[in-house]
Amino acid sequence: KYCCGASLNKLSARDNTKWDPNLKIAFNVTGNSTKFRLHTNMTLGPPWVASFKQFTNANYTFQVPLARPNPVSNVVAFANACINAIPDGHVSAIEIGNEPNLYPVNPPSQPDRPSSYSPADYAKEWKAMASALESGISALKGKKIFQAGVLSSEAPTENPSWSM
Repeated sequence: KYCCGASLNKLSARDNTKWDPNLKIAFNVTGNSTKFRLHTNMTLGPPWVASFKQFTNANYTFQVPLARPNPVSNVVAFANACINAIPDGHVSAIEIGNEPNLYPVNPPSQPDRPSSYSPADYAKEWKAMASALESGISALKGKKIFQAGVLSSEAPTENPSWSM
């Protein structure tokens, strides 16, 4: 039922993940791994995506990172690695970012976005990333299978623009 700490139907790569095609292990956590939380930086390597091939009947939604500064080329390379590892016809969606209402408050000491960050800001970033993914992943063959990240129910409510 689970692979790499994520549900098979949604593989969350975490919003602050970097892809390293030369990493020999599945993932490397930088920082305090005993408090492995949303704002913990992580690098994923080929063994992480290779594990997808073990679940041939699963359909996948996988997340590409958006919260932390990450070259778009790295995100596109990560998405290509995921798509190439998932059996044909089993990618349901690519989620761009996750819990963007946490971006202006996490981590507390140095948030990923300014406190004024709004759904309109996320939409602008989301559209730019969707465009980069669409042009950078030939396996999509024009399919638009992108989805928005869900909101966190644990986010503070100081910014009312995120209230639903």
